[in-house]
Amino acid sequence: MYAQRQLPYAPSPYSYTPNPSLSATINLDEEVKLATTTAERDLYDSLAEIYSIIVTLDALEKAYLKDSVTESEYTETCNRLLKQYKSNLSDETVSKEFVDLETFKKEWEIECPRATERLRIGLPATVEQPSHKPSTSGHSAAGSLILAATENFITFLDALKLNMVSKDSLHPLLSDIIQSVNKVTDRDFENRGKIVQWLITLNQMRANQELEEDQARDLAAIELEAQRCARATFEERTEPRQKFVSTSKLDSQVLFGQLHHWTMIDTSGGEGELESLHVLDLPQLYTRPSSATLLHALALVAITPPSWDNEASSNPNHSSQVDERGLARYLTTIISSPLQWINDDNIKEKIWERASVRLSERSGRTAMPAMSRTFSIPTSVSFVEIVLHEPSLTADNLGLKTWGSSYLLAKRLHLLSIPESILLQRPRVLELGSGTGLVGITAAAVWGLPVHLTDLPDIVSNLERNVQENQGVITQTGGSATTAVLDWSDSGNFSDPQECAEEPPRNIDQFPIILAADPLYSPQHPQLLVQTIKKWLSVGEDARVIVELPLRGAYTPEIKEFQEKMRVLGMMVIAQGEETGYDDWGGGVEGDLWEVKCWWGVWAWDNKSGLER
Repeated sequence: MYAQRQLPYAPSPYSYTPNPSLSATINLDEEVKLATTTAERDLYDSLAEIYSIIVTLDALEKAYLKDSVTESEYTETCNRLLKQYKSNLSDETVSKEFVDLETFKKEWEIECPRATERLRIGLPATVEQPSHKPSTSGHSAAGSLILAATENFITFLDALKLNMVSKDSLHPLLSDIIQSVNKVTDRDFENRGKIVQWLITLNQMRANQELEEDQARDLAAIELEAQRCARATFEERTEPRQKFVSTSKLDSQVLFGQLHHWTMIDTSGGEGELESLHVLDLPQLYTRPSSATLLHALALVAITPPSWDNEASSNPNHSSQVDERGLARYLTTIISSPLQWINDDNIKEKIWERASVRLSERSGRTAMPAMSRTFSIPTSVSFVEIVLHEPSLTADNLGLKTWGSSYLLAKRLHLLSIPESILLQRPRVLELGSGTGLVGITAAAVWGLPVHLTDLPDIVSNLERNVQENQGVITQTGGSATTAVLDWSDSGNFSDPQECAEEPPRNIDQFPIILAADPLYSPQHPQLLVQTIKKWLSVGEDARVIVELPLRGAYTPEIKEFQEKMRVLGMMVIAQGEETGYDDWGGGVEGDLWEVKCWWGVWAWDNKSGLER
C-alpha cells in the first residue's frame, strides 16, 4: 500500500538522500539581495512602483465601469495615479530601463488592457468624455469657475508665445483647460475633441521633447478657436438678463476676453458703460492670482502717451480704466512681492517689469520709459499719421521729448500757403532744434519739399531714427528729409555727414524757409538763435521764418529779446496769433495734462510780401 503512494511535490527523506561528498555553497542564514548598490535598489523600487500603478489603475477602471466608485473618487484617484506614473518615468535611469509600456508589460507578463488605454490617453475617462452635470451653484461660484477656465486658456496661449513648447510645459496646462471647462459645462463645443487629441499626442511624447514650429502654430490656432467656442458655451450658463455674472468687475472683463471693451451687454441689446474699476476690484495678491490674471490687470492700468489733441481730455484710449486712488500702492506691492506661488522666474520678471512701467507712467514724464507717440496731422485734403519714438529723458536732453508747441505748429503748416516762386524752385527747408522731428517731418509730408532737420549731437541719433521710420509718410507727397548736427554757438558749418547723416548740397548755402518750435529755454538762446537764422536764411523777398513759442512766464524776457533782435536783424512779423494746446511735462496721467498757451509768428524781411494765411 505504501509503495503505491504518490511522492510529495518536494524532496522528502523518502525520496532524496543527500550526497555527503557535496559541500554547501549557500549560507542559508544570509539575506538574498536583488540589488547591491543604492542606485540599483532605487531603480527596482521605481519599477515595482510602476508595476503596482498599472495594476491598480486597471482595477480602478474596472471599478468605474461597474459604478463601484463615484465619478469624483475615480477622477481624483486616476489623476493621482497618472501623475505618479509620469513622476516615476521622469527619472532618466528608470525611463531607460522601462523602455516603453508594451516592452514593460511583456517583460513582466502583465496585460491590463484598460490601464494601457488610460495611460496612452493620459486623462481620466471623466475628463476625456465628461458625463457629469456641471456645477449648479450660485452665480458667484459659476463666475469663478468660468474665470478659472478663461485664465487657463490665457495661460496656455501665453506659454506658447513664450516658446514653452515642451511636453512637460504644455501637457499640464492643456489638461487644466479641459478639467476647468468640464466644471462649467458638460456640453461639447467645436475643437474640444482636437484639444483631447493634442493631450494624447503630448502624453506620448518624451518628457523633454518639444513641438515643432508648425505644430505649435497649429495648436495655438486650435486653442484660440476653442476659446471662442467655449466662451459662447459659457454665456448660456449665465443669467438671462446679463450675459455674464462674476465675483468682481475685473472677472467680468477677463471672462470673455473683453479687457478693452468696457461695456456690459444685456439681452435687450442696449449698452451701458461700466464705471471705472476700483483698485480693490483688481486681483489681490493674498488670493495668489495666476500670472495671466496679473498681467491682464497690469494691462488695464496702462496709460497710452497722449498726442495732446484738443480733445485729449476726452480720449478714452489714453486713460487707465481703473480709478487712480490707491493704484500706486497696489503697483508697489506687486513690485515688492516675491510672487512665491508663480514658479516661472521669467514670468515673475515680466510681471515686475510691467508693474514698474505702470508705476513710472504715473511719476511724471521724466520718470517714464521709452515710448512711441502717434500724431494725426491735418493736410489740405486729409490727415497723415506720424509716429515718433521718445527715449527715456534726462535733464540734459530735453530735446528727446515731443513738446506740445511742436504739435501745434505741425497742425498749422497746411494753413500756410507757400508762394509759387518758392515752390517752382523746390527749395530745402531748414528746421532748427528739431528735437524728435515732428515739425520737420510734417513739413516734408505736407508741403512735399526736402527738409533738413538739425539739433545737437545727443539728439540727432533719435531724430534720424524717427525720420527713417516715417519715410512712407514723407515720400508719398514727394518730400524728403535729412538730418545733421548744427550747434547754434558754432553755426558756420553742419556736422560731418559721415557722423550724423546727410549734409545739404554745397551749392545751397542758405534756406528760404526756416522752422523752429520752442527753441528758447536759456538766456543765451535768443542771441544764438537769431545769429543762426541770419547765417542760414536766404535774403530773397519770399524768405520766411516760422516759429512757435510757448508763453511760459519764466521765459517771457527771452521771448521779448528774440522778437526785438529779429526786428534789429531787419525782419517783421507778417502773420501771428495765439493758440492753446496740451503737454504732459507736469505728470503722467490724463488729469495731469497741462494746458499750454503758445504764440506763433511768420517773419519776413521788412517791407516784403510773403506767406499768406
